[in-house]
Amino acid sequence: MNRSAIPNEYGFVRQRGLTLIELMVATAISLILLAGVLTIFASSKTTNIMESGLARLQENGRHALYTLVRDIRGAGFAGCAGLGPTRVNIIANNPPDGISDFTESEVVFGVNDVASGNTWGAKTGSDVIRIRGAGDSLVGLVGNTVPVNANIQTTVAKGYFQAGDILMITDCEGLDIFRATTVSQSGTTSTISHSNSNNTDNFLSKPYDRDAFVMKFRSNTYYVADTGRTNAAGDIIHALYGLDGTDPAATPLELVDGIEDMQILYGIDGDGNGLVDRFLPANSVADWGAVLGVRIALLVNSVDNANTAVVPYQYNGANVTPSDPTDLRLRQEFGSMATLRNRAG
Repeated sequence: MNRSAIPNEYGFVRQRGLTLIELMVATAISLILLAGVLTIFASSKTTNIMESGLARLQENGRHALYTLVRDIRGAGFAGCAGLGPTRVNIIANNPPDGISDFTESEVVFGVNDVASGNTWGAKTGSDVIRIRGAGDSLVGLVGNTVPVNANIQTTVAKGYFQAGDILMITDCEGLDIFRATTVSQSGTTSTISHSNSNNTDNFLSKPYDRDAFVMKFRSNTYYVADTGRTNAAGDIIHALYGLDGTDPAATPLELVDGIEDMQILYGIDGDGNGLVDRFLPANSVADWGAVLGVRIALLVNSVDNANTAVVPYQYNGANVTPSDPTDLRLRQEFGSMATLRNRAG
């Protein structure tokens, strides 16, 4: 009789212990179950990290493209006046570089494959684009203006315009760009002065009636640069930056992180028929006034490592494999074509 199983007073067998074999079998089964649980946990964790990285990558890519495309589409906006070779009258005193050379032909301007040590601190080999024109908020006039009057009265909420802002006043005939000297509020009316302390002259080019509008002038430069941060693996984090060219004291603003590179081609209308004939990099564009569209390619990564092995990717027409075996970030190309709506027919 098995000594580990002894009948009790009711005749039932009572287990008093386990044999070594039974113990080993139970332990083996437990280890197998534990290994399965750990495998499922590890797999779930890996999948979760990958899905989170992919979600972040896609969100950043879409946001960066939206920002660029929206601004490019509005390049050259100047109300109903439009831009012409002799229409723009700039009286702002000591205008920043983003304004001083503003003409109809350069509402969009770019630099491709920037060298190290460039003006913006942009990533070597990436592209830079500058977009200029009026903002998309038009503010109406309360009364008529005369050229010798340095005050403009508008219907705008308090705080929208600030002293020092570069502003544009335009109707369907004329267009003046000036710097606001003071902005005061009385009820629902804002009074903007443009005295010669902030402008080369306080004379506008023409009288403006109530059908004119005042808008903020914008000159935005976009590029990819090092954020100065690294991820947990020590990889450099790059981002899309924007720089306000209307303010000489402006500092670059980080817009979207995880943007590793930007390449841009410009759609050229070479024969003046209103259609794009070819796409060229910035250094091959001879006439910026012939640019009708912009083709953007962004390389976006997940910022943090999100894979278990190095994964090749496609970018700008090439197959690329990361050279660093420890770089396990996900990467994806985001591309779009933006038409200059104020220039294209």
